[in-house]
Amino acid sequence: MLSCRSRGSTPTRVDFTSMAATMMANLRTPPKHQNQFHLLVREEQMIDDLFELIGGQRTVSAATEAFYRRVLADDTLRPFFATTDMAQLLARQRMFLSMLLGGKTVYTGQDIAAAHARARGKGLNDGHFDRFLKHFRESLSEVGVEPDKIQRVTKVLESRRSAVLNP
Repeated sequence: MLSCRSRGSTPTRVDFTSMAATMMANLRTPPKHQNQFHLLVREEQMIDDLFELIGGQRTVSAATEAFYRRVLADDTLRPFFATTDMAQLLARQRMFLSMLLGGKTVYTGQDIAAAHARARGKGLNDGHFDRFLKHFRESLSEVGVEPDKIQRVTKVLESRRSAVLNP
């Protein structure tokens, strides 16, 4: 059990043991209400574990930090983050990427469509998504991920384009 608290709220108890057991059961028999995104992630995890292939949590963390340095230096992308709590975003993005690439991390943030709703309202489009992918590829390269693995990670990220832009 872990107690979590948002600013000014009552502590919430989170039972990660129970949550992990439920997730493992869902991997064996997905519930009828489980969305397509979760099924895609589960399928990719069965194919291979990119998370470990690229170097695990250390690599994901380093690549995520390098990625946001690049994004914030990009005049086209920086405006999307003008009011963003970057520390929180970095933490959530590390969790999301770890889970997406097959790590054992439990992502507890919003689903991908909801997480990008505000950015879509500010005009997020395919050109921006392409720039994000470019920066992430460069970040993976910067932290030493091999080109063939960068291509595989990019393919996974590319498969989320419509969820980000056109939910």
